[in-house]
Amino acid sequence: MKVSAALLVIAVLAGVTAGVARGGVMYTVVDLGSLGGSEQSAKAINNAGVAVGWGSDAMGNPLAFLSSGAPQPLFAGQANGINGAGAVVGTAYTASGAQAVVWRAGTTTALGTLGGAESYGMAMNEAGQAVGGAQRADGRIHAFLSNGTTMQDLGELGGGWSSAYGINNAGVVAGYAMTGSGTFRAFRWTPESGMQALGTLGGSNSYAMAINDLGTIVGASTTASGWLHAALFWGDSVIDLGTLGGGMSAAYAINNLGEIVGFSWNFTGSSAVLWRGGQLISLNQYLLTPGWWLEAAYGINDAGQIVGAGWYEGKARAFRLDPVLLPDVIDDPVAYADFFDPGAGAPLIHNPEPSTLFLLLGAAGPAAGLVALRRRRVKRATSGLARR
Repeated sequence: MKVSAALLVIAVLAGVTAGVARGGVMYTVVDLGSLGGSEQSAKAINNAGVAVGWGSDAMGNPLAFLSSGAPQPLFAGQANGINGAGAVVGTAYTASGAQAVVWRAGTTTALGTLGGAESYGMAMNEAGQAVGGAQRADGRIHAFLSNGTTMQDLGELGGGWSSAYGINNAGVVAGYAMTGSGTFRAFRWTPESGMQALGTLGGSNSYAMAINDLGTIVGASTTASGWLHAALFWGDSVIDLGTLGGGMSAAYAINNLGEIVGFSWNFTGSSAVLWRGGQLISLNQYLLTPGWWLEAAYGINDAGQIVGAGWYEGKARAFRLDPVLLPDVIDDPVAYADFFDPGAGAPLIHNPEPSTLFLLLGAAGPAAGLVALRRRRVKRATSGLARR
């Protein structure tokens, strides 16, 4: 790794901006509303603060929604990504099966397949390029890249299955694929190099879920001990982002400031988390709005707004977190938590594995577990394609 690249990694991990370099950040929670059913989850947010996701209606059917505070139903299915122009990518459930679709200004357009019956839309960039997974004529599901009219097969890693979960504005794609040995590996795809397998944290499997415009990829990997840990992929290196003290975590999104969101599991259950400034924090320790427990964070924009799924007064709800910059009177995050609730104790904070960081800078659970976690709040099968 060149020195300039190492400095870039330091900046990504630090996540330092003028707005958060001093003082501290707490969050107000915005309830993204209900579609009448018992389930709701927000999956992505654009820089205008518009969120998308899915929720169940009164009959238990899944509906994709768009929300700035009150959900607007889009189509039967799940919305997974939104760009700055308000175009939404997702998966519609039709009589003939699941179909990757793009919604624009009230019109839903199917993206097609790679010759098979079904497809699944997962992410979109500002140019309107969409990615996901699509079935081929031979029944295999492959990662795809679509410009809205043409769907390109991005290939596989020898195991007959792949899917894309993120794309940046340069058209670089991230996802994961099955290998010939039956394990799963995160991948980076570029038009010049095609699909390239990424590493692991010492275990057999890794999964890429998102990529920012710097090319930084985040997701998860199994460790040598078999646990699933959130991971950052940069070049040939894989960084362990740690947990809140339990054995499991995963990263689902990264913005262009290097801020990462996901979940971590410990003795209290699943908590939405944020990696920023080289630290992992439980977002539940930084809420100004009472009554909430945030299970997982799935999206973050460049303004630091975060969306995901949680519970409000015992009901499953989708949320948006709006950051509130506090005065520069207390510089210690533990003191901030005590300042707002002296009985709350210290926030849950964990630093990434130091040995991994030193190795990177000096160098100038099985797949079924991840799939089960990601399907926990989505009960309908997707023909082998894991979804959030």
